[in-house]
Amino acid sequence: MKQVDLQIEELKKLTNTAKNVDLARVLGISPKTIQSWKGRDKIPEDIFIKAREISQTGGVVTPRGYLELKFYDVEVSAGHGTLVEKEEESTAMVFSEKFLRQD
Repeated sequence: MKQVDLQIEELKKLTNTAKNVDLARVLGISPKTIQSWKGRDKIPEDIFIKAREISQTGGVVTPRGYLELKFYDVEVSAGHGTLVEKEEESTAMVFSEKFLRQD
């Protein structure tokens, strides 16, 4: 088995996918891109970074055509004020890109 095939299998394990089509969907690329990796016998390093991020988030990927807006649970204070030591990221909100762009 070629090195690129082993790397594709590693990407599938990281992204919890079984088929090249599923891997491409999760990574947000075309299935033809995977074929070109095989032809060049090389996968860009940023793909591995993205796959590791997906692995760390439990495989949650924002679908194409949607945008994820992160929501931070912070408190503000008037008067003397308070010191914010840490901003906790709460659940993200996902919106249709079409909805956000309408006038």
